[in-house]
Amino acid sequence: MANPETQQAPEAAGGGLPFEPLTLLIGLVRRWKILAIFFVVSVVFGILAGITFGTRIWEAETVMLYTPAEGTEEGLGRVPPLATQMHMVKIPSILEEVRERLKLATSLKALGRACTVHVERKTSLVIIRAKWDSAKDVAAIANTLRDVFIENQKQLAKENAGRELRDFEGRFQKVLNELEVADARLHEFITTNKVVDLDLEVKWNLEQLTSLELLLSNARVDRDTLELQKASLQEKIEAIRVKDAKERATQAKTQGLADLNIRIERLRRAIHDDKVQRTDSVDMVKYKLAFERAQKLFEKGLISKAEYEETRADYERQEVEALDTEQIKEWKRQLKILEKQVIPEKESFKSESGDMLHDLLLKVLAMELDGVSMRQKVIHLDRERKRIKARLEVLTDLQRKHVGLTREVTAGETEKKSLEARLAKVRRDYESDASSFTVISDAKVPLFRLKSNRKMIVIVIVFLGNMIGFTLILGLELMDTTIKSGAELSQKFSLPVLGVIPKTKDDHDLFPGRNHFPLIEPFRIIVRRIRHLVPKNGARLMIVSVDPGEGKTMVATNLAAVLGRQDERVLLLDAQARALEHERDVSYLISEKDKPIIGLGEYLSFQADSIKDIIWPTTLPGVECIPHVKEAVRPDMLVSNLMKEMLEALSRDFSIIIVDAPSAEPYVDAELVAETSDAILIVVRSRTCRSSALKRGVERLKEAGAPIIGFILNDVDRLYINRL
Repeated sequence: MANPETQQAPEAAGGGLPFEPLTLLIGLVRRWKILAIFFVVSVVFGILAGITFGTRIWEAETVMLYTPAEGTEEGLGRVPPLATQMHMVKIPSILEEVRERLKLATSLKALGRACTVHVERKTSLVIIRAKWDSAKDVAAIANTLRDVFIENQKQLAKENAGRELRDFEGRFQKVLNELEVADARLHEFITTNKVVDLDLEVKWNLEQLTSLELLLSNARVDRDTLELQKASLQEKIEAIRVKDAKERATQAKTQGLADLNIRIERLRRAIHDDKVQRTDSVDMVKYKLAFERAQKLFEKGLISKAEYEETRADYERQEVEALDTEQIKEWKRQLKILEKQVIPEKESFKSESGDMLHDLLLKVLAMELDGVSMRQKVIHLDRERKRIKARLEVLTDLQRKHVGLTREVTAGETEKKSLEARLAKVRRDYESDASSFTVISDAKVPLFRLKSNRKMIVIVIVFLGNMIGFTLILGLELMDTTIKSGAELSQKFSLPVLGVIPKTKDDHDLFPGRNHFPLIEPFRIIVRRIRHLVPKNGARLMIVSVDPGEGKTMVATNLAAVLGRQDERVLLLDAQARALEHERDVSYLISEKDKPIIGLGEYLSFQADSIKDIIWPTTLPGVECIPHVKEAVRPDMLVSNLMKEMLEALSRDFSIIIVDAPSAEPYVDAELVAETSDAILIVVRSRTCRSSALKRGVERLKEAGAPIIGFILNDVDRLYINRL
């Protein structure tokens, strides 16, 4: 079956227009005879009216050149745009002045109609043209209108310049006062705060603050790390001190006095050496940390290279003092051997806890010294950071105030210079008596009369006549709601137009026969589209139209003929339930005309024994048909179980069943057939089927449940086909 998404509401989809523009245009062209009649009649009436009511007049013109003053911006300030000035030529006050000077006995409206003003395209030439029934008066009217307009423009420009001059003088004085106040405030600010270069000071303080914050952060980390180490050592010292006391009590009982003195001296020397060594080690750690911090600061550009090299030298010197060379280590080893030979050490004499306690105490002492140094360093760095930060806040506030005052002075000076230039120009314009319009040529008394307006009368009447004719054919075309073209059908209904059949003199020439198939190529294209939408094997395709005589039988037979040529087994079913609605039906295709023919009506009324009795071979290859002969079919039988069983059996034997269905109006027959169909194809005859009737038919067929796959537009004027 076809995709259900193709089943959409038949709403207009042509951008909201109630008609298809190109179709409407072609329809107007088809009614050219009506427009030709109106053209001929309007020409006759125009000629008669021109002869009866036409007059002759004189014409004169004067030319001016629009040359605005240098630097004047048209449309701004006191100079209106040129188009506005052209409209001012014929204002009532100027026309009244012209009428009084020339003593003309006419109304202002008539005088205004007699004069025209326009600007030549892409030029600044202004032309004042007058038309009058007197050659002498027409030249005087054009020249006088020009002179009065120029005088009026001069007066208007002088008044506008005076007002603008007073306005600029007041604004200039106000700007001078504001500039003087701003300059004084800036000078007072610089003097009070001793401002030299705030940007440089802010930059230097920012760099210093960044360096101090980095150093302070490192110092705090070192201080906290040292405190944790010292707390851990204190716990170990307390435990070792208890153990050392016990060991010393045991040694005092067993050691001799002489040996004791020697050993005391040796211990004192060892303690001194160890203290020196550990102090050097602690100093080396301190110098190493200082060297690592200096290296980081130097990489970030926060200290100089000299400071970095000095820190590095201190670290290397302390490293030499703290670390023993291999030779010194060997000497110390030999010294210990000699001391053991002088006074051999007893196992009970050596106190490991005492040595360890001594080492830890020295280390704690070094840590306390380092801690004091680090705390002082943190306090000093934090104090410096706060001082720099406070100074930076003050400098930032001063910088902001200085920028504001400087900007105020600069803006005042800029506005002052601008006002000075504009004030000088306005003063020159006020004192000048020049006009923006220069007279190029005066209006001369014409020697020959202007051509008669009879031609214009003829043109107007012909134009009006043609407009009436065009309006008439447009109204006729708009009131014609029948479907005319495929484009119009696609616009009014959101369903595809699968094919367009051109108009012919004899509709019977469109039906296919054994050796006659005039529409084979168009229907080959249509069949491909239908098979793309209805690929099901054994599908039942219903061919229907809204009104009788729209060509659905012709479409059904042509579709069957093409499908049969494409190696499909096709059944053509005539499902007419009432009297024949057309002159030709599918029975003309039956090849066995010598036998008595029975059809669908006979089968549904049980006059045929089996389905095979009503299936007849045709002259078309691959196509068989079930005709509608004499027996009328009751519409209710179209949805009977017998009908449904017959269609199910036929779907198994044929690859596709084409159902020539009854018309959708005014009966319900088409809806009943649609209930047993897999897809619906609607045939529409051009300029016959009304869009409202088609819409009602589509809505009724939709309720049957089978999808409508599209339209076939029949009997289309070739004018629509060639241009769509």
